[in-house]
Amino acid sequence: MKCRGRRLFSGAPACFLLAALAGACGGEIEAPGESAAATPPDAISGFRFVDVAREAGLERVLLAGRPGKDHLLDSAGTGAAWLDYDGDGRMDLYLVNGWRLDGRRVVEKGKNALYRNRGDGTFEDRTEQAGVAGEGQWGSGVAVADYDGDGLPDLLVTNFGDNVLYHNLGDGRFEDVAAQAGIQTPGWNTGAAFLDADRDGDPDLYIAGYIEHDLQQVLDARMTLNWKGMDKVAVGAKIGGDGAAKTGMSWLVMYYLIITFGELCLSPMGLSLVTKLAPKRLVGLMMGGWFLSTAIGNKMSGFISGLQPSTMMFVILAIAILGVAGFIFVMLPRLDKAIKKYGA
Repeated sequence: MKCRGRRLFSGAPACFLLAALAGACGGEIEAPGESAAATPPDAISGFRFVDVAREAGLERVLLAGRPGKDHLLDSAGTGAAWLDYDGDGRMDLYLVNGWRLDGRRVVEKGKNALYRNRGDGTFEDRTEQAGVAGEGQWGSGVAVADYDGDGLPDLLVTNFGDNVLYHNLGDGRFEDVAAQAGIQTPGWNTGAAFLDADRDGDPDLYIAGYIEHDLQQVLDARMTLNWKGMDKVAVGAKIGGDGAAKTGMSWLVMYYLIITFGELCLSPMGLSLVTKLAPKRLVGLMMGGWFLSTAIGNKMSGFISGLQPSTMMFVILAIAILGVAGFIFVMLPRLDKAIKKYGA
């Protein structure tokens, strides 16, 4: 299978495209004084969204691991699907749930939820009656299709664990037939899609999987800046007791000193200092040197900011700075002699 993404337009073609869209959608040009700022937001957009989940009866709390998100699974989230499972012409809602963890303990295994649309803007929880609570698995996603061609929508629930295939029995109840269908596939299952891959008229199934981890590895996980020996993603950061990444004081002090020293040397204050300390005959030369240093510094800053942060990169920069400082220190007697000779 080939995945085809949407083409992104950039540069001049994008500008012409946006201009064409603006011309097509804009209508008349506003006259002076007819500013959109004076128009209520609702009138500009034409609509707005309001959270009515509680009023509609959608009260199931969806769980997602630990608040600190020590493992990727903690922050993965779950899926949802709209379907008319009972054939009454109204769209019902199915929500996939995860688990709640506390440190290395499983505190609660969340249940999936099936909400039947009453037709009056509210929903009725029919999870237990339909038998679709999720079989105690940590849910990931959901896909809807009539896989057996009986005219009823069925539910595939992907999990961190065994997948579940709920066959719609047609009387408001479902039956898990994943084992009979051969699609339990234990592991970290994520998204799924039904499609007719071979064009035989039958819906085929594709299930995506993520990294190979078991539950014990999830429970033992601790936040880290390393992944399988790769470079750190944030040098100098530490993990606090609340799970948040924090920067060490030594790194803050070092960065402050570097930035402050650079600002003093390459700012207008630095230029003023250079012109005041330089001999009169060399003022122009020293100003030219200051402007050249500023240009080189800005160029190097732009180059360095585009590099991938790593410990080795900072080591190389530190060695380079020390090398330049050492060179200047060695050259100081010669520079002093030259200034006294030619600057008088």
